[in-house]
Amino acid sequence: EGEGPFPMIAFHHAAHHPADIYDHYTSLHRHWASHGFIVASVDSSSNVIGVPQSWQNISDMSTFQLAAADMMLAESADPDSDLHGAVDPDLVFVSGHSRGGGASLISLWARPSLMGAICFEQVSPRLAQLAQGGTAVGTGINAPAAFPRLFCRNLSARTGMTLSPAPCFFTALSSQDTA
Repeated sequence: EGEGPFPMIAFHHAAHHPADIYDHYTSLHRHWASHGFIVASVDSSSNVIGVPQSWQNISDMSTFQLAAADMMLAESADPDSDLHGAVDPDLVFVSGHSRGGGASLISLWARPSLMGAICFEQVSPRLAQLAQGGTAVGTGINAPAAFPRLFCRNLSARTGMTLSPAPCFFTALSSQDTA
């Protein structure tokens, strides 16, 4: 209730079965709404149900989340929309549960104008473990021993993400589709 504009949260659910998983977040969304937030909840169950959990999957989840935010902002900017003036474009947040939280971090990194991310539970930590060991397809053969650690430290500083060398480069390279 009220005149607005209001802050907005674009929420993405976790990536697991059942297909109606997004229905289970209604009480959380109502709670946020009771505190003056507009909530746009993404249902991308077709992208997550039965789909291997991969970098592409979580990246797609971020794309859907940002599309929901963009749609709400466009409706708020449209003088003919029932939502005209409802969303404060300077107070847009992203949020998600599990891999939806990971998607939120990707969204926040991709769009620095977002105010922040609210993440619930852990996302696959293996996605932050890099198989960057040097030469010979990431094995580290012929690379200085400190290369993986220094590479991850420098990339972490540039991206703001916490990255680390994978414990086993061979395993990390061969299992990214199941991360």
